[in-house]
Amino acid sequence: MDRLRAAFVLLHEHAPRHKPYNFWCFEGAVVKPIKVTNVGFSRTPSGGSYHCDVSGLAGLSHLTHDVRSSTGHPRPATSAAWVAIGLLLPAMRTGRCLEIEGKLPGLLLHLLRSDIQALLHNFDPGLKRILIECDITDEPPQAAGPELRIATGFSAGVDSFAALKWFETTGAQNALKVTDLFTFDVGAFNTDLEGQTRAAASLFNGAADRASSFATATDRHYHIVHSNIVDAYRVDKNYEFIRTHTMRNASAAALFEHEIDTYLYASGYDYSDMNLRRSSAIANIDAILLPMISPGRLRMISANAGEARIEKTIKIASDPVVRSILDVCAQRAKERARSLGATKNC
Repeated sequence: MDRLRAAFVLLHEHAPRHKPYNFWCFEGAVVKPIKVTNVGFSRTPSGGSYHCDVSGLAGLSHLTHDVRSSTGHPRPATSAAWVAIGLLLPAMRTGRCLEIEGKLPGLLLHLLRSDIQALLHNFDPGLKRILIECDITDEPPQAAGPELRIATGFSAGVDSFAALKWFETTGAQNALKVTDLFTFDVGAFNTDLEGQTRAAASLFNGAADRASSFATATDRHYHIVHSNIVDAYRVDKNYEFIRTHTMRNASAAALFEHEIDTYLYASGYDYSDMNLRRSSAIANIDAILLPMISPGRLRMISANAGEARIEKTIKIASDPVVRSILDVCAQRAKERARSLGATKNC
């Protein structure tokens, strides 16, 4: 926790002015934290009652959630997620850090410390960024298999590498790691464009080989999906990849709904770029769209949407592996395929 505090202090010192951070809950600070203790659950005839004691938050000393269920609520929650989610906004409003005597799933704690606060601050600039202290649960996750499997697409670009390093930003990497890498052929390799078929095939095969080698070297699973879904999007000339890629890639990822627990969709835009109105890029609404189209157990998240591209670039720039295979080429398939086989970056 001392290393995490130091990281947050460093982040605070270098934070942009439009993203204020506040860590007044550290020892010796004037403003005391909001503390949550005695988190528990009691069985009732119709379900159960969740309860905890709260100090440091005006007007609330005891928080309860009562459950009545036709099923009897046979599998009650064992983490403190209901507390963290319920008290995050009040804590950010007061600028008081949140200390919870309980445990949270690693992924939720990571998101509460990072992207959720970034999104809420973008929604309301008056909210302050705070530190959340809570242990990570050691209970087996509700996974699709015997291990928690977290996946992302791998293109060797800035967004892609930043997604792989996402959990490092909050100190949650010991509990969370990307276990699976994907390469989808759904239009990203210029297969939408007339006369690009041979070059697109060469580009896709080269990218797949690169990702496969990287996955093997980093002890990860790897998957390829090839599709003719591009044909479905040729009905309208305005359905080019940049306007439709989220739906295309999610369609491929949905094939693994019983194998993968969480899919990190590398963000192309941060929260300040979100635009719910007509836009030329579907990535502007990824953060809202992805959770809604997540199938079954598979959870899709817009990874790193709390960071601007320059922040991602700084994060990955010193990694020698990144420097050796970084590929940010956006030219047509023929030029990209040529670069992939030579310089790796056009």
